[in-house]
Amino acid sequence: MILLSVLPDFSSTSNWRKIDISSLSDSIVSRKDFFKSILRYEGDGFEENKSFAYNLVVKRDDAFYASKNCLFEFFFVVDHSSIFRTAKMTINIGADIHTIKSMKQEFEMSFGKGMFPVKFTDTNILEQRAMETIYKSAEIKLGSDTAYKFWTFTDWFIGDGLRTYRG
Repeated sequence: MILLSVLPDFSSTSNWRKIDISSLSDSIVSRKDFFKSILRYEGDGFEENKSFAYNLVVKRDDAFYASKNCLFEFFFVVDHSSIFRTAKMTINIGADIHTIKSMKQEFEMSFGKGMFPVKFTDTNILEQRAMETIYKSAEIKLGSDTAYKFWTFTDWFIGDGLRTYRG
């Protein structure tokens, strides 16, 4: 699954910049190369699934606009029992449900009250990074379809600006 999110530009009132579409000819990535780049990440064992390397381009009226901050993320989607731990870039629709509230209770029983959410000032950052993963928090019926809600457990290792690894 590929997710492109336009994130806010905190230095202006717009998340888009007007562009000359002809200036992009050298920057456009073919569909084939785009998917090759995703497979390269997996093949090299590289577990990072996020990047600010791409921008969305939209056409409004007769003008083209590019996103200023576009977070690209890709995920593998599987349907496994919760007994199998999945990599942090995997969405497991078969996982047990763990809400943020239930995670807070479990986390504080293990690490003490006041330790959740994880802050960049905490000293056990390596242990917390080892627990980083995507949790399923809900299943929602939409007619005959099922939708899923997920959240990422990660730390606030750095507390300013946009952070790729947090998503």
